Amino acid sequence: MSRYLEDIIYDKCDYVTLKCFVDTNLYPAYMSMTWLDECNYNVVTKPLLAQHWGWLSRWAYNRAMRRTAEIVLLERYHTSMKEAKKLAAANAMHCVQYLSERLGEQPYFFGNNPSAFDAYVFGYLAPIILMPQSNDKIKTFINWNCPNIHAFVFRILENYLDLPALEKEEHYERMGRIQHDIECYKDMMAQRALNRAKYSMKNVLAFATVAVALSIACAYYTGCVSFSSTTSGA
Repeated sequence: MSRYLEDIIYDKCDYVTLKCFVDTNLYPAYMSMTWLDECNYNVVTKPLLAQHWGWLSRWAYNRAMRRTAEIVLLERYHTSMKEAKKLAAANAMHCVQYLSERLGEQPYFFGNNPSAFDAYVFGYLAPIILMPQSNDKIKTFINWNCPNIHAFVFRILENYLDLPALEKEEHYERMGRIQHDIECYKDMMAQRALNRAKYSMKNVLAFATVAVALSIACAYYTGCVSFSSTTSGA
């Protein structure tokens, strides 16, 4: 009995420690991916909410969640938003690597049966692995370096959240369309950036030309500069 209670206490402490570790490292990456990545936000998150929420409630919720995501990253990393996003992705990959080592060849983290911690980790990892993304750095890292984590997510899907064949086919088709929309959005933004750079250079040249012309005209009319013509006689 004493040994049994010790095992329960150890598993409980282990669970709390791992949960804190996962929250600290995966939550910022999840918030960054969902709310602060402009492509994901405009192509995936906003359209998804638009299917279920009215305009005003959607606007208020989006605004609040994007602000929350910014606070999460800035308070976690105490640096610029650009650097915070990079650190969030790096820490998420470090966390997944540790989880992969902890899982090993077991089907679940605490043995042959799923626990509350398995469900908790699945809630973070499933969107990262399954959701179409503009920046799939973490997903690619998992696929190449942590195949047991990839298998863990699909094991839970198949055993507990499996869809009928028709719904599964529709789901994969929808994911394919979203991924296509993401690629189109990225191409559009790249073209906009190119156009801004091109028009910016034109504006600089036009401004410089006009500035030089005005300077010369001002100098001429104030008498600082004069133009004289010389004629030669026979």
